[in-house]
Amino acid sequence: MRITEVNRSGVKHIDVSTSRGVYVGSFKVKFIPNQKEIIKKYHLKKITFNREIDEVSRFLFLLKISHQLEVLAKIRGDNNLGKGVLKINCASLNKSEFPHFRHATYEIYLLREKIADLNQSDGIYFDDSFLHEFAHFIDYYAGQKNKKSPYNFASGQEKMTPFCEVLNKIGRDNRYVSALEKLPNSSYAMLSNEVYARFFEVAISYYARKKYPAYASYFGTKKFTDSQYLPKANIDGLYRYAIQSLRDFDK
Repeated sequence: MRITEVNRSGVKHIDVSTSRGVYVGSFKVKFIPNQKEIIKKYHLKKITFNREIDEVSRFLFLLKISHQLEVLAKIRGDNNLGKGVLKINCASLNKSEFPHFRHATYEIYLLREKIADLNQSDGIYFDDSFLHEFAHFIDYYAGQKNKKSPYNFASGQEKMTPFCEVLNKIGRDNRYVSALEKLPNSSYAMLSNEVYARFFEVAISYYARKKYPAYASYFGTKKFTDSQYLPKANIDGLYRYAIQSLRDFDK
């Protein structure tokens, strides 16, 4: 079987025996992700790649997306995550650009997958940028149902929803709020939809690694050291709001 190996030395093609399975570096791949099947299964509108995305990055991107979507579907209780409108684009953006969600077109833009030796052995580091942008999607989708509010995102509306409830609780954490106020980009970091997206990102990642250990390697672990994110000690009492908002955003 001809595949591509990724390790600290770079990228190279190797032949792997089917009896051993498929490996990317030392990372064992349980299945080869299929783009069309992912779109259909999770009710996405489309997944696209820009021209600069090579075969390795495409494979790693689909590998992460497929597993993170699978866990989100398990938590939600059904596969209808994209509601037929969500578009996901893997782009090789400029260094000054970051992953983002374009609410006007329901489109998530992500960077090509990073291949880094952040593990002790040769391996792949998957971040949680998709979870962050997916949080913006469900927040916006839920917010659009309230036609009386001038705010697009549910997290910024007065109507009591899991989005607002968790922000009220986070807002009572003076230590966390104080840390946000000290950031150079504090005005942006303290926007309600950004606070919610960072919460959802770290809460779902934490819950997924705890509840579904077989999928743990597809989620990041480094956010708890970043002052923009809630401390790990706070997540245990709050992650249920992330689960509830995931289950109820379209109701």
